[in-house]
Amino acid sequence: MDDTKRIMIAFVLVFLILLLYNQLFYKPPPKKAETVKEVVEVKEEPVIEEKKKPEFPESTITVEKRNYRAVITNYGAGLKSLYLKEYKAELMGDVNFISSYGDSDVISSFSLKRNGDTVFGIRGTFKKIYIFDEYGFRVLSEPPGKERISIENGLAVTEFKNRGDDLKRFACYVRTDQVRKVKVKEPKRYLYNPAWIGLRNKYFFMVLEPVRPIESFTLFRTEDKRYGLEITTIRTELKVSFLPIDYWFLADFKKDYEKITTGGLFGPIGRLILRFFRFLFPIIGNFGFVIMIFALLVKLILHPLNRQQLAMQHKMQLLQPELERLKKKYKDDPQGLNREMMNLYKAHGFNPAGCFLPLIIQLPLFMALYNMLLTSIDFRQAPFVFWIKDLSVKDPYYVLPIVMGAMFLIQSLITTTDPRNRMMSIFMPIFFTFIFLNFPSGLQLYWLSFNLFSIIESLWYRRLAGGIR
Repeated sequence: MDDTKRIMIAFVLVFLILLLYNQLFYKPPPKKAETVKEVVEVKEEPVIEEKKKPEFPESTITVEKRNYRAVITNYGAGLKSLYLKEYKAELMGDVNFISSYGDSDVISSFSLKRNGDTVFGIRGTFKKIYIFDEYGFRVLSEPPGKERISIENGLAVTEFKNRGDDLKRFACYVRTDQVRKVKVKEPKRYLYNPAWIGLRNKYFFMVLEPVRPIESFTLFRTEDKRYGLEITTIRTELKVSFLPIDYWFLADFKKDYEKITTGGLFGPIGRLILRFFRFLFPIIGNFGFVIMIFALLVKLILHPLNRQQLAMQHKMQLLQPELERLKKKYKDDPQGLNREMMNLYKAHGFNPAGCFLPLIIQLPLFMALYNMLLTSIDFRQAPFVFWIKDLSVKDPYYVLPIVMGAMFLIQSLITTTDPRNRMMSIFMPIFFTFIFLNFPSGLQLYWLSFNLFSIIESLWYRRLAGGIR
């Protein structure tokens, strides 16, 4: 196997290892020593019991705010709906924030009243009060008494085109002395008062911040593996916010919310790319065309290396007769063959790694772009043209990956100078096409555009150099 094939195979292996590492094996930072008390309750029956449906008529009050629409129901004075207007996303799949008292699991009917941005749930002498603000509400109860607030259904699935990916990204975070991701399989009770508790799905974050200390909270998983929560208080006062997952937007709260964002190894690079995209978007008005401009910019930046790559491939073609002679001469002496090949390369200024250096250098950009397109809310429901209505999900008709593969094949055939590498030049585009089939269409568009610009660059170089055969 010659050096060209070895380097190509090495690149593919590095690509796959990094892809699998970033998506499957990326772990949050190791936990620091904790000073909080954590208690796990083990019972023969689940800690959280499914609430029975009410047997009384339902009444609701709807609150319209600039960012959202909220619906309060008389069923436990709970939150029935929280709809984010800008993102067209319903975050409550069922009733949450249901109140029950003492050790009773009975869900009571409340009388609902409204005064401006304040909604009262009243039952006898007990009042549950919602005070709505820009991003959510403050919920409090009067008079003091043991109360359990159930967020049994957690955040709803919002990405129906890619439900599996949305469910995979559901998570729970707790802020004490640090932000940590909490995983549970069975209901688990925590006997301390955190700075905040957060539930997230792919694009949205619900954060609960105790204004008054809570007694305990219990985390559990729903049937479809989302996270639910029950909070026990003596005097309820919680600030609840519903936020889009945007690194800089969350960082502006200065409460470490941004630490829930995922980006893996290439997150910082992805955020730099996203800043560039946000700079161009108001000018271009379409993220698809912004992606194509970014691909052109990367191609221009890498042009000196690409030109060197094409020159190295041309030199490799010229060196083939001499390499064949050395292989015959040293067929029984592998070490001698490697030594003479290195001497030959050095004498002619040939560096085998130069043939694939541009691909290796742009790998971090590629991985960062992949994570950004998959997780950034900017690309959620962002259209390109024709049938591409959402750059964050795959092309529903697989047109982009197939055209991308064809472009890659043409570019490989143009730049391959050694007939013995012809099979590799055909295999690699097919291989990448299958890998890209279920990638976000934005990433497919990037690689298609990059390959198109590579074809133009290769044809230009062939004309400039008098033809590379």
